[in-house]
Amino acid sequence: RRSSELILTNAQAENAGPEALATAKTEQHNYTQIFIRPVDVSRTMQRVRSTEGNELEYQITKQALELALDIERALLRGKLAGGSDTTARALKGVNDWLASEVTDASGTLSISEFNSFLRGIWENGGSPDMLLCDGLFLSVIHEWNVGSLQVAPSDRIGGVRVTQWVSPFGVFTILPDRQVGTGTCYALTSGELALALIDDVHYQELARTSDGTNGQVVAELDRKS
Repeated sequence: RRSSELILTNAQAENAGPEALATAKTEQHNYTQIFIRPVDVSRTMQRVRSTEGNELEYQITKQALELALDIERALLRGKLAGGSDTTARALKGVNDWLASEVTDASGTLSISEFNSFLRGIWENGGSPDMLLCDGLFLSVIHEWNVGSLQVAPSDRIGGVRVTQWVSPFGVFTILPDRQVGTGTCYALTSGELALALIDDVHYQELARTSDGTNGQVVAELDRKS
């Protein structure tokens, strides 16, 4: 049966010349974002013996962990901004990269509704293999069908047990993340996720302006899709 909406073949008329078929490129871009957490330790605190050990090292480690959370939140929910001489650049996170196949269940989500969502991605050429979700969505997935969940005891990422869910459209690795919005789940293709790293997380000591030590934990990066 012929379709009026879909070109099924590349049929050519006899003795016809080739006709170029091309579409305009759409450039995808992102900005690098600078992340900074300040460190300020007085001279006295550096000299006083503490159960936590060296105070400067403790504060650097603490601020590095806080910076990691800042980066994680930006990679998930960052809003693109080009910045200027007076305003900061900001990267675009996963939430804003996803312009299609976005579904709002508006309440209770059934397994059939979620499979319909995955089917939409598959029909449009997608092949996701990872579900990045919050704790609420994780519990919903487990309630749907515990028998379809596969757990490898040795598999751990960041201390969180990795679970695989077998769906009609492939096997998905489930990664729970506390920074994902409540009741949110992203269906992602792991091979298409990458970071453009300008500066990895590191500590910089700044010029002294007081009796103590001033510095900052800093990093610069963006998300590539």
